Amino acid sequence: MTKAPLDDWKEASLSPEELSQIFSDSPEFKYERREIEDSILEKITSVLKDYHLDEDVRNKIEYLSSNLYPYTKLDDVERKNLSKTNFLEYRTRIENIETRLKSLLGNPDLYRHLKIDRDFISKKLNAIIRFQNIDKKHRAGTMEPLEIPLNVLFNSLKYDVGMKKHTIINYVYELCVSFEFGNFGRRSDDSDIQTLSDKEKRKQLNADKREDIDVVEKWYDRYGYSSIQFIFI
Repeated sequence: MTKAPLDDWKEASLSPEELSQIFSDSPEFKYERREIEDSILEKITSVLKDYHLDEDVRNKIEYLSSNLYPYTKLDDVERKNLSKTNFLEYRTRIENIETRLKSLLGNPDLYRHLKIDRDFISKKLNAIIRFQNIDKKHRAGTMEPLEIPLNVLFNSLKYDVGMKKHTIINYVYELCVSFEFGNFGRRSDDSDIQTLSDKEKRKQLNADKREDIDVVEKWYDRYGYSSIQFIFI
């Protein structure tokens, strides 16, 4: 899968404020940024406390991290059933934004009225068109609904925060443990662990953590490319 450079990531990025501006006079498109539930935010902040981020970036990472949470509470069958629907909805949103940008580009009076720079519209539109033909075929699977939130989170940690791969993987691992996702942090039965010596216990727990981190690294290698999943959070 082709990896897009930082410039492409930034060009395709659309913030909530930019989306609101683009669609400010378009009643058929309503964008609302949801609030993070306190219980979920508490789990995320418990992980983020060890990462020293500026407030704006922290708020963004909190939000992107929260996008993962609902999917971690579904079983494999439920996630698989969501897969096709999620991608269709996501593509519809992309297509809506593409259509709107094309409309704005052809209406100078409107984009001036909305105080949107023509170059901004053109760059965003070109980035979206460039990414539209990438990765169009998806098979339903238990992990597919997680592809978009993982992709956006991985790339935001990389480009917005400046994290290296191993730090990104460690953060997502810690997030999955906090969310109690699958076997993360719970690969060994507590009763079996208690029968081990302290040395053997540490060895087993380290092996469990390594296995968990290997899972996240595979996600990163599969879902961490910068392609059609441009930001609109």
